[in-house]
Amino acid sequence: MPKRLVRLDPNDKREAIYAYLNREISLVMMNGNTFFGTLLTLTDQELTLLDKRNHNHVFLYSEVQELVVDTAAPW
Repeated sequence: MPKRLVRLDPNDKREAIYAYLNREISLVMMNGNTFFGTLLTLTDQELTLLDKRNHNHVFLYSEVQELVVDTAAPW
């Protein structure tokens, strides 16, 4: 099955991020660090990610460069 990467800027399209709650995402920080996990919660200032070891990580939107989501391609 073909995959498609969807890239979201958290500082630009926060409304669009709500569609990916409880889905696996990659989170790229401004310093280049990348985190992978399930997007748990969103607030006005931060988002929470649950990693594969069941640890919660809270990130400020100002620290996040982009969110990357794998989706199935329509073809």
